[in-house]
Amino acid sequence: MIENEGKARLRKQDLLSMALRMPMAFAVYMSVHVMVRMGRQSKEWTRGR
Repeated sequence: MIENEGKARLRKQDLLSMALRMPMAFAVYMSVHVMVRMGRQSKEWTRGR
């Protein structure tokens, strides 16, 4: 598992290739990516179930 640590960011051509080959998967990937980058507004810890 150590080889999975610190993966390089996807290049523009990789993103374009993914978008052309799998548009729905790319849309989901980008949605998750944007939501993670935006972060949470609340700093309170919530218990998920």
